[in-house]
Amino acid sequence: MLKSDEVYSYPCVHLGTRNRVARWYKRAEDRKRVSYLPAVVVAFLANTFGSGYPFRRRGKTWIIETRLQHIELEVRNDNLAELRVWAVTSGPAYERPVIDRMISCAED
Repeated sequence: MLKSDEVYSYPCVHLGTRNRVARWYKRAEDRKRVSYLPAVVVAFLANTFGSGYPFRRRGKTWIIETRLQHIELEVRNDNLAELRVWAVTSGPAYERPVIDRMISCAED
């Protein structure tokens, strides 16, 4: 069981937050996909990035790649995920993540 100080929490995700994140994406299909993202992934995107980096899904893991980072969010439930981050030149096949922690967002 995780202690509360081991989980980084974001505020709850409202429709306005989803709309703000969706506006970052140029392609209509990407904007539509934001409505299906788990709340914790939307909260992470809204509070970490100011633009729409590409994301994809592999099972219950959402992967985001920036020019410098490879980010994986393994969703445990709609409001809880494990965040793991590597340098883009590295990755899970080579070494442990630089960041490995639980993140959550408050429920509505």
